[in-house]
Amino acid sequence: MTDTTAAPDTLAVSKTVTVEGSAAEADVQAQAQQFRDMGWQSVTVTAPKPPSQPDWTIQLTGFS
Repeated sequence: MTDTTAAPDTLAVSKTVTVEGSAAEADVQAQAQQFRDMGWQSVTVTAPKPPSQPDWTIQLTGFS
């Protein structure tokens, strides 16, 4: 992955967090907000879509 906006000494970081599909949306959104508060630049929440995607996913991207 190449990002021309990053300074040469930074490293692009991406992480996917999986949350059990039965979790309440408010709980998942609260967890996503915690990641935003930690400094992740982009936090995207995807709702479950059974049967192909039975769990919530939180996609995190940023720089360290």
